[in-house]
Amino acid sequence: MNPDLANEVGWPGFVDTVGQVVATVPAAELNHTIVLTEAYQQAGALELLRPANGVRLPPVYSGHNGFWYWGPPPDSATDAVVTGDVSPELLSRSYMRCEVRSTVATPPGVRNDLTGVSVRWCTGRLQSWSVLWPELRLLA
Repeated sequence: MNPDLANEVGWPGFVDTVGQVVATVPAAELNHTIVLTEAYQQAGALELLRPANGVRLPPVYSGHNGFWYWGPPPDSATDAVVTGDVSPELLSRSYMRCEVRSTVATPPGVRNDLTGVSVRWCTGRLQSWSVLWPELRLLA
């Protein structure tokens, strides 16, 4: 079985979970919020699909593989909805506050890279993207 294809099982639920977290972000803060994903597969799902709740997602960024080359978020992006296993140590020194707002549930019987993925809301970026972006680069 192709592991990349297997990791697509559950994309709609993942996107819906991110949409639910984005829906809790105060409207005044959405204009300086991005979505930051651990993996390019997560970023791809968010680029291709839309949440069932109809919420419009903020711009999506990822430091994984080819997504990293598209560059960092703008400096105006001070808050982020963060998906996956982005280093908690990096997040704790990069944002004033990060809290887990949800966890992705995959369909029954499915265990893949989306199973149990956390979705955090991080506010008050402490370092510039020119410092953070190189640290987020993951080529795998």
